[in-house]
Amino acid sequence: KEQRSEYDRTRSAPRVQAANLAAETARSHPSRPPPRPPPKPPPRPPPRPPPQPPPRPPSRPPQTPRSHASAEASTWQESPHALARRRLHEARSAADLIEFAGSSPAGTSRSESALSKHVLLAFYDSRDASCSARLLDETSVGFPYPFAHQTQDWHGVWWEDLLVAAKYDVAPNLAPANGSASLGGLQSPLFPFRSRLQPLLIRRAGSLYLPACPLFVHQRAGEVLGAPARLLEPLTAVPTSASFQAWVWQQLQVASD
Repeated sequence: KEQRSEYDRTRSAPRVQAANLAAETARSHPSRPPPRPPPKPPPRPPPRPPPQPPPRPPSRPPQTPRSHASAEASTWQESPHALARRRLHEARSAADLIEFAGSSPAGTSRSESALSKHVLLAFYDSRDASCSARLLDETSVGFPYPFAHQTQDWHGVWWEDLLVAAKYDVAPNLAPANGSASLGGLQSPLFPFRSRLQPLLIRRAGSLYLPACPLFVHQRAGEVLGAPARLLEPLTAVPTSASFQAWVWQQLQVASD
């Protein structure tokens, strides 16, 4: 028994020493808390939706241009004849013609002032339906094309800077109640051209009629309204688009020479 006890002590001695060493180490080095886990990353924000284009403004109806700056931005789809008709003036008196294309120098009456622009005047008779239709119809005369609006699309010269196109209905002046040598009185656009037109008027059933309908008159810039007057001739022929345009180009060429 003594031998076995000695053997057990010898055998267990290393274990005791190891236990004592561990206890001593624990006393000299207290245990540290376990390391904290790394912080979790913040959650990602949800993806943003793709940017949307800004809303379009409500469409506006096309408006009639009032100046060169605004002209025809909304009317590009119209025909050249329609664009020219938009620039056509309706004269109601001789004063209107002077207002459209005249100037009044100091000390000069409006009726005696020189025109600053060419005047292209069409006399028509509303008593004759075919005359009124022929004046503006694109398949006939098509007045005032091409002498209104622009000389060329997008980059042309504005005819309104050089020439004024106007029309006047002679029916109220030449009707039986008003037909007279005065051609409607001093205020009528017919009056400045009375010396040229009076001998040419045709009288039928107590009424006066133009020798040709429509009848075109050209007045050059720098002249006084009515003197001298140039008419599209021959007056016995019905004017056409070709004869009208050739005559106007000839008048403008002579004026520029």
